[in-house]
Amino acid sequence: MESLKRTIVNIFIALCMLLCFACDDKTNEDWSEIVTMYVASEVGEYVPWGVSEDVKPVKGLRVREEGEDVFYVIGPLSVIDGFVYEEGFEYCLRVEKIHLFNPPMDVSNINYRLVEILWKK
Repeated sequence: MESLKRTIVNIFIALCMLLCFACDDKTNEDWSEIVTMYVASEVGEYVPWGVSEDVKPVKGLRVREEGEDVFYVIGPLSVIDGFVYEEGFEYCLRVEKIHLFNPPMDVSNINYRLVEILWKK
């Protein structure tokens, strides 16, 4: 009788665990979103991830997404695939922001691809 109870409890626990994992809405795939991104007229500097702090900073784009107030630096200057940056101009871009599920170890987990240039001033 005791072993029957233990078996039923184990089956119940296994079913509960299965339901928990089946309801997980995260996928094991890359996913993307289209965002509006503003690019500043001047470049910024950053130290690439995974590099020691004593390395000379690299030039990158100063950007902010629609709805954000603060610019941050992404890089290098060619970080947005299909976009050629000209210093001294501000841009408003529509960009595909691709979130990588399993990125290479020494790069960002986000890639950017130009959809269209909305304006350039």
